[in-house]
Amino acid sequence: MKLLWLSVLLVLAALLASTRVEAKPSPVSQYANLTGCKMVAVGDVERGEDWGFLRCNGLGTFPAWYMCQDSARCKLGFGNKPNASVVFEATSFLSWPIEWRGTVQRNQFKPFAAIVRGRWSGIEGPATTLFVYRFRSDGTSCVVGEARTNEAARRIADKAANDDHCMSEPDLL
Repeated sequence: MKLLWLSVLLVLAALLASTRVEAKPSPVSQYANLTGCKMVAVGDVERGEDWGFLRCNGLGTFPAWYMCQDSARCKLGFGNKPNASVVFEATSFLSWPIEWRGTVQRNQFKPFAAIVRGRWSGIEGPATTLFVYRFRSDGTSCVVGEARTNEAARRIADKAANDDHCMSEPDLL
């Protein structure tokens, strides 16, 4: 009888072990500045076009796209397709590292969002804000929110990992 109960317990233990769902990895942060920016296109000054478009190294092989117009209004985007969202004051976000949110899977960091600190001129005047970008499966990014604190920006980024919501669609360049 003891042998029967032992066999039943071993079978149950094996079944439980085989159906155990692995825990979803917790989001973590890595920090990196944009580097190696190269001009991809520039407006025709003779025709009054004052804009420049750059491709920068983001984190690892994940590129960032940077476009400025009228020498002061800049936009930023992430992904394999050229895109940009949100108007910043010229290069203000280049002063701080970008916080990349992601998970570590098989010892490799997989980013799903970026938190960018930038200055912009809103209705209430110039302000420093944390803009949260979500990386989309189509190779672009979009802004999913903004915050005043790092903790609030991380909550927005982590929620965006499982959400298709965007505040606005990015400009495709």
